[in-house]
Amino acid sequence: MPIAASGTSAEYRFPTGKPTWVLVRSSKKADGKSMDHIFNEIRTEFSGRINFRILNWEDKSSISIIQEHSLDAPPASVLADSKGHVVQKFEGVKSSRDMKKLLEALLLEGRKR
Repeated sequence: MPIAASGTSAEYRFPTGKPTWVLVRSSKKADGKSMDHIFNEIRTEFSGRINFRILNWEDKSSISIIQEHSLDAPPASVLADSKGHVVQKFEGVKSSRDMKKLLEALLLEGRKR
């Protein structure tokens, strides 16, 4: 269930210039720790080509992205293109290989424009 917040209407702003992966995770869940490992591995490999943001599900700063993208449970990921437009969202753990494919596709799409 998404976190409810009264009076919260701030929209999450994605950085522009490069594609972005936002991971909303929880330290209270084992899956969060699995995605942390994958996130850190990929962040090193794609450094300088992808914007990486990690948010904690329990933090108030995460409420806007959770609500705006109807995220139900951590870990959850939101991918945006280089113009800051969301192109995909998903919940749960994806393998490092699957995440690399998704990010490579975002980079290729940006080159076509």
